Amino acid sequence: MHEYKKGSDVRIMTRDQVRGFDSFAINTLGIVGVMLMENAGRSCAELVMKELDSRLRGNDKKQQPEVVIICGA
Repeated sequence: MHEYKKGSDVRIMTRDQVRGFDSFAINTLGIVGVMLMENAGRSCAELVMKELDSRLRGNDKKQQPEVVIICGA
């Protein structure tokens, strides 16, 4: 997994591309769909925690970090 960094060359997949990739992983590689979702959720949470930790250790300790929670069906 590559971590997003500001100013980096980021490629964003469309919804159809993500669905195609998931289908390939499930049907060709045999990865269970629930495992894909679990790994995605865990990776996202780890990145958020790392970002929050770095902000809390920053110079302005009085400033509270902001958190965005994204969820859906």
